[in-house]
Amino acid sequence: MLEGRSLTEPIRRILSKEHGSVKFCKASVSKIDYANRVVHINSNDKVSFDLLVVGIGAENATFGIPGVKEHACFLKELEDAREIRQRVINCIEQASQEQNDTELERKLHMVVVGGGPTGIETAAEMRDFFRNDVQRLFPKLSDKVKVTLVEALPSVLQMFPKGLIEYTESKFLAEQIDILKNTKVKRATETHIEAEVTQPDGSIKTEMVPYGVLVWAAGNAVRPVVRDLMDQLPEQASSRRGLLVDEYLRVKVQLGKSHIKKALTLHNFSITPMQMPEKTWQDRNFHHPLNILTKDLLPTLAMVVRSQIYQFSARICPLLEH
Repeated sequence: MLEGRSLTEPIRRILSKEHGSVKFCKASVSKIDYANRVVHINSNDKVSFDLLVVGIGAENATFGIPGVKEHACFLKELEDAREIRQRVINCIEQASQEQNDTELERKLHMVVVGGGPTGIETAAEMRDFFRNDVQRLFPKLSDKVKVTLVEALPSVLQMFPKGLIEYTESKFLAEQIDILKNTKVKRATETHIEAEVTQPDGSIKTEMVPYGVLVWAAGNAVRPVVRDLMDQLPEQASSRRGLLVDEYLRVKVQLGKSHIKKALTLHNFSITPMQMPEKTWQDRNFHHPLNILTKDLLPTLAMVVRSQIYQFSARICPLLEH
């Protein structure tokens, strides 16, 4: 497991190379006022804008399951990773002095909920950590550590090719990472999760899965500040998963008065107006702050998406081969 400082980038140092052309403000956004072109930050401060890029990502989806927010670890922010690391270390330290076999087994059981890319990589990294570091520091415990992946659907990586799914499941089997498929978590407590397991005959069986550390990677939800922005835009009323955009990633919204501006969401992509010559902006009527993604840039966007898929495949396969 990496130290936190190995995962962070010095934003101010990077922006210092821009010689004052970029202003960095560390703050929490509480509201985006679409009509007045204002972003409210912290308690009473606000920042006006002409062009707004919404790229704050999503929050963890708990689906209203009782106990998840209180007892699970998430994996979105740097602090989440630090918390997982500390909980894992605490469980191992406590297990090293545990006399009760049942409690020993529970504390050394790491459960990851969610069979998507995040859950898969987390489970694989945990197994790698236990094999290397725990084996060296706690040789008597390393063979007793157990990692289990819980997935509500019939298979992991549901959106990926069948070959990659089969490869992942076979590697997890070889690495002794258990996969509980067709298993829906209904409740989480401090010591176990309660889940409904769909049997081959279609019947439902309730099971209790004890754990030492519970990592929740079961999906994403819209952040409240984005949901509030969507509520301000009638065109977004039908959307449940995030801001609706057109083929150029411009937020779908009707323009009323000329002073009302649109917002642009880029999610994980990094395509900026600077990639387009100034003359092109003028030729294509770029007085609208949203018109920065044209058909000329769509191939670039496709290349980014393809690159991200390849990067994931390249990262996950070596992890599973350890």
